[in-house]
Amino acid sequence: HNLKSLINDWKKRFILQSPIDGRAAFIVQLQENQFVQSGKVLGYINPEDNHFFGETILPQANFGKIETNLPVQLRFDAYPYEEAGYVSGTISYISRVPSDSGFLARIRLDHGLTTNNNKQLAYKTGLKANGVIITKNMRLLERFYYSIIRSTSPGNK
Repeated sequence: HNLKSLINDWKKRFILQSPIDGRAAFIVQLQENQFVQSGKVLGYINPEDNHFFGETILPQANFGKIETNLPVQLRFDAYPYEEAGYVSGTISYISRVPSDSGFLARIRLDHGLTTNNNKQLAYKTGLKANGVIITKNMRLLERFYYSIIRSTSPGNK
């Protein structure tokens, strides 16, 4: 029992373990015999499954139009959407309680990181994107009409 206790103590001090399987992505440079502070984030584990999702904060402006199951177009900063296209998703969750900046929402990526142009985007932790939520499908003429109404309404300058 003494040997087993010593081995377990050594493992706790010198081996990094993850509760899930995947590929390790370190965010700091590590060297042999380097001291690492307890509790410091060294990296992330990227699971092998392709269940990607995005999180965003929804502001209160026009929040009444947004609900779950609405389609979303994600346009990643790292991949210009004019060339690569956009990644389609669906709003799967909206928090009921707001934070200081708005409501937390989760976007399920329906086809992973494959764009509408059939281009596969490489996953990187912390990718940023602009999301366009489609609240209503309209014809081009309807969009022009609503743009004119909005721009000529009192209080819009």
